Amino acid sequence: LIDEDVTAEDAAKFVFSNTMRYIPKFANLGRQSKISWNFLAFIFPCGWFLSRKMYKNGLIVGFLNVISSLLSIPLQKVILNLGVLETGSYLEMTQKVMANIGNISPAVIYIAFIGMWIGLAVSLFSALFGDYMYKCHTVNTVRQLKKTSEDFENDCRKKGGVSLFLFFIGAFAVRYITALIATLI
Repeated sequence: LIDEDVTAEDAAKFVFSNTMRYIPKFANLGRQSKISWNFLAFIFPCGWFLSRKMYKNGLIVGFLNVISSLLSIPLQKVILNLGVLETGSYLEMTQKVMANIGNISPAVIYIAFIGMWIGLAVSLFSALFGDYMYKCHTVNTVRQLKKTSEDFENDCRKKGGVSLFLFFIGAFAVRYITALIATLI
């Protein structure tokens, strides 16, 4: 059993893809711990949540990722104004930034670091608690479908499974929205 009234077979019908990973994790999550590691959720938090059809979580994570990226834009603009890209090698660029670090407002640097920490916190939270959140989503949806569905298996395929389209939308939209906003600023 995954939960009181949700069997591993029911959950597998909903998860549909990569059941060998998720069903054993679901069985252990909650009993021992709510923490596990999901590498894909770490690298692409918004894309992973959306691909597993946890829309609210995906939108929240995507919004936080956009905010964290936007906070680094002032520092990026200052660095570009230094003419760093014209120097060539990575070492030369780093040396030019370090030589001019005193001319960069501390507030700009602090804001960029806050953005970096927000992005890292979102990725770590998604990686550590994503599987548990997915288990809760699976259990709640399967429970609801058992009560209301006339065709349980078909409805599990519709509401569950993986959407690669949503994965790519979530993974790339965050980057392109940030880039679009940066060009408008």
